[in-house]
Order: sequence, then structure tokens, then C-alpha cells
Amino acid sequence: MALEIRPNTIDEFKNLKQTNARASGLIYSDSDIDTFRLLFDPERSLCAFENGKIVGNVASYYTDMTIPGGTFLPTAGVAQVSVQATHRRKGILTMLMRRQLNEINERDEPIAFLGASETAIYGRFGYGVSSFIQEWEFDKHNNTKFINGFNPKGQIQFIEIEDAKKIFPDVYEKIRPSRPGFVSRKRANWDNNTGWDWVFKKSTLFGQNPNRFFIKYTVNSETQGYAIYKVNQTGPFAGELTIMELMALNIDAYKSLWRFCLDMDLVNTVKAPDRPLDDPILWMLQNSRRKRTLTDSGWLRIVNVEKALAKRAYSFEGEINLQIEDKVCDWNNGIFNLQGSPLGAKCNRSSEKADIVISASSLASIYFGTTSFSNLFSAGLVEENTPGSIQIADSMFRTNNYPWFTDIW
Repeated sequence: MALEIRPNTIDEFKNLKQTNARASGLIYSDSDIDTFRLLFDPERSLCAFENGKIVGNVASYYTDMTIPGGTFLPTAGVAQVSVQATHRRKGILTMLMRRQLNEINERDEPIAFLGASETAIYGRFGYGVSSFIQEWEFDKHNNTKFINGFNPKGQIQFIEIEDAKKIFPDVYEKIRPSRPGFVSRKRANWDNNTGWDWVFKKSTLFGQNPNRFFIKYTVNSETQGYAIYKVNQTGPFAGELTIMELMALNIDAYKSLWRFCLDMDLVNTVKAPDRPLDDPILWMLQNSRRKRTLTDSGWLRIVNVEKALAKRAYSFEGEINLQIEDKVCDWNNGIFNLQGSPLGAKCNRSSEKADIVISASSLASIYFGTTSFSNLFSAGLVEENTPGSIQIADSMFRTNNYPWFTDIW
């Protein structure tokens, strides 16, 4: 099997997407492919060709992601990972992923991030699950009242799609520094956010779906939050409202937007499929027993340990020596002295004894505060050489907010 591995050209993009879709059991229309092309960067793609035909591919998009402390870190958004069913189990994906990680490191992007269709694939390449989301389902006939009374300060207004494109990005950007996992959204992301709903429902985040609505919450003419929702009819004068996105700058806006959705007439069920683990809605309701589904939403790869650890902030001032074991990115192997505080950090290679031994994938799961050193120690994934060092590391890496990965590229 003679393979040629090289970037995909823009002229080959249609063939790339059709091949990528086939691997996932999908068929893309020309319109779908045009949407994907808006974010495509040929130089960041890699394809495996056999006799001129694409049999495997990976790609990435440049973005920057919020990390603990509010810094925006250059990030490779990995996507379009697939191998044709006729060529699986032949090492093609391993070749592509290894080369991609080398190129990401050469571009000086300390982390990479992806949404996994199959979670068993990416751990062997050093990715670790680093973000979870929960889906809530509210039966409106089962008491959706708040525990405390609520008197909103502002008002909710419907707006049209073009106004939403202008107003919503400003709110999102104001929230970004406080939420690890948020990424920069280019105009193409706002125009054509290629999330799961787009893939299967054939409608974009701002698509012309007739039952998709845009609302904003304003106080003294200042927008303090927004929501995007859709309604599917489930019977005569009965529907299911799905909150596609709800963002708020403060608790007043948050409560107002939720109350609006929960009180919608001619709706029996309200669903919120993409909410962070620390969403406070559960604690606000008189009846908190609701149907909830938990799933992973993002996988992180620390491409350059030294730079990634030095860029984030830490909740507690401390110092530890971490020994990193990385089977793919060998430049990460070794012992690193980390000195961190809420004001910043320093991370350098060290010849001292390691306090903690950890794999690259386990460190990725801890990096955003999704889990802890002690939790992974209990799972047998972390070694403690210096007694008490795990407690110090837990205090340092703890975050105020859970990560929330809202975008799929």
C-alpha cells in the first residue's frame, strides 16, 4: 500500500468533504460543502492518497481558547478526522495524527482541541476528555417555578437574524474570559456554525429555519443576554422548545431568559442540550428532579506542556515537579518545575526529582479543572512520589468555573 500524505488543495475540497462524509455515513449537498469551505484552510489539512484517491484525512482550524485565568491561548481546532472503511486498521490515522501534532507544535500552538465522535480513538494520541455538557429536559406540567420570586429589571425582545449577528457576538466576547473552553468565533462561525444541529437538521446556528427564534434581554437599551431557540410541533397546539444557546452577562439576564423559555405557551417540553456542569438552573427550581443526560463535549491535547502550563493561572500559589510521559509528542517527555499563582506561572525543565508522574492525556483532563489529580490518582492514572504533592497540585489547578466547549468545527 503506497500512500502519499500531503495537504488538500482548495480544488480538491469537494472530494475531501464527500470522502469525509462517507466515513461518517453522511451525504453532503453542494450547499453544505460551500458552508464548510468558509472555514477551510488548505495548509492545515492532511490527506492520505492511494492511487490519487483520498483514503484518510485530518484538518485543523486556527482559533484561540480561554484557559483558566482568562488568557486566550492559540489553539488548533482539530476536525475532519476520518479513514475510509476500506482502509481501516492499517495505521493510516496514526500516521496522520502524528504528523498533524508535529505541525501544530511547529506553528507554536500549545494546545489542540476536538469533539470526539468515538471516544476510544483519541486517548492513544495523548488527548484527554476535558469538558462535559449536560442536557436538561423540563416537563412544563411538573412545576418549573423558581424557588425565589423574581422581578426582572429589563425586557426581552424578538430580533431578526441580521440583528442577532451584530448583537450576539459582543455579549459572547464579554463572557469569554470567565469561561475556560470558549473559543474565538469568526464571522463565518456566527454565519454558519457547523454544530450537530446543522449536520443533521440541515440548518445553521443562524440558518433560515422558520421555527428558529432570536431574543435579547436589555436593561436601559443595553443587551445583557440572548437566547436562540427552536420549536418543533409534537401535536395539536403542543410543542417542544429546544434552547440552542443561552448566554447571559449577569444573573438577572440569566433568570429572565430561562423564565421566558420555561413559560412559553403551546409548549409541553423544554430542552437545553448544551449546558455546562455548573449551570445554576437546577438550584433555582422548586422541583429540581429533572431528566438529565451527561456526555463529554471536548477533548484536549497539550501539544507543548511547558508553554501550556506557563500560560494559565492557578488558584493557589504553589510549586510542584511534574514528570510527563508522552508516547506521541516526545518533546514533552521529562520533568517540569511548575511555579504557579493567581497572578501567573513559570514552567521550566528540571533535573530535580518528580513529585508527580502523569501522562499527557491525564494532564489534559486536569488542565481546565474538569477533574483533579486526586481523582485520577484514585483511578490509578497518577503516581505520587512526594507525599502531599497531589493535595498541592489539586489546590493549584482548581478552577472557579467548569470548562464549557460550545463550538464544533
